[in-house]
Amino acid sequence: LGYVYKRQTKDKCQFRIINSFIKLPEKVFLESLLIIIGDGPDRKLCEEFVLENKLSDHIKFLGYIPNNQLGIYYALADLFVLASEAPGFSRMYWESFAQGTPAIACVKQPGIDDIFSLESMVLANDFDTQSITNSILEGLSRKWDKSIISSRNDKFSWESRCSEYRKILYDISKEPTVKKNMVIDDMIQR
Repeated sequence: LGYVYKRQTKDKCQFRIINSFIKLPEKVFLESLLIIIGDGPDRKLCEEFVLENKLSDHIKFLGYIPNNQLGIYYALADLFVLASEAPGFSRMYWESFAQGTPAIACVKQPGIDDIFSLESMVLANDFDTQSITNSILEGLSRKWDKSIISSRNDKFSWESRCSEYRKILYDISKEPTVKKNMVIDDMIQR
């Protein structure tokens, strides 16, 4: 399992992932390794928790890894897990998909419905540790097709996004000026 982040802060919910990981059934837990990449103010707390609970054989902290080397770690992971409730959308899903690695996310995560696909993700029902543990188990038990997962990035490539924006801008520019003025007047009155 892998968890990659730039900054290790409470909003990234790394303790939630650690607690979900250690709730895996014993046989699965003993055969697994959780790799946590990144630095930040909460890293020391997480490392102390792992040491105090004698989990060092199964949870490793790699610290900061340069962006140009992250692909290796995504590719080595069986799953990428993100349990953050922070607003905004994480590009880490796309980094994971680019390497053919499926992801675990929460159904309540903002924007997740825009990228969800059964071919590349498992959704936890909630942000609680048991839901995430169940999703990890489901993800580990499924047969994933790495080529299908990595092809998902085509839909969200810069070329694809720019093409969509060009079409939107073109459509907007073709709207009659009268209609634009009516919309502006309506917005001002609200």
